[in-house]
Amino acid sequence: MPIRNDWRQDTDGKWYWFDGAGIMVTNTWYQHSSAWYYLGSDGSMCASQLVENSGRIYAVDDDGKMVTGEILVSTLSDGALEYKGLAL
Repeated sequence: MPIRNDWRQDTDGKWYWFDGAGIMVTNTWYQHSSAWYYLGSDGSMCASQLVENSGRIYAVDDDGKMVTGEILVSTLSDGALEYKGLAL
């Protein structure tokens, strides 16, 4: 029986959302229980990272929820950005 309108976690701990037709959702934001989650190109929910979508950069927390408000971003030795979490 296909998964419909529900999350599914794989053996690696990654989460995926399946729509009403049982199709895994990819490359888009999905709102669930008043929070926004980004589902990447492989369909897995992005977590603890910066996400580029439509030319804009967003942060998602450990639970995959879109972060609003202030965040702490730093650069790595190669100049890449790293999301560090909420700034206090």
